[in-house]
Amino acid sequence: MASWLPDHEHIDFFEDDTLYEGAIKKLEEELAKGKTLEQACQVLSAVEQALKSIIIDDFLQMVIAEYHFGKGRGIDDIALLLGVPYEKVESARAAMLMDLNQTFGVDFENEFSHMTH
Repeated sequence: MASWLPDHEHIDFFEDDTLYEGAIKKLEEELAKGKTLEQACQVLSAVEQALKSIIIDDFLQMVIAEYHFGKGRGIDDIALLLGVPYEKVESARAAMLMDLNQTFGVDFENEFSHMTH
């Protein structure tokens, strides 16, 4: 088991925020080393699959928020950075905006439509 993982057999995501936070931090470190998302995710090998999927989805959204919405980088650049298909990043971006639209009742798609590439 990775040294940053808590030392117990079954990890409950909702009870152990340190696992989640540690996993996100490790993914950030791996990405900073120039690894693709798939390569970076190898540090999650000791995490159960259901939790791993949540962590990876959240991490992808965090990268989109930081690089696309925060720094104005195109979806195509983010896809290249992560080594994933453009469609995967665009789909995650659209889902983020839909969640915001539903939560706040504001059409964020139109607010950010100039930032699609």
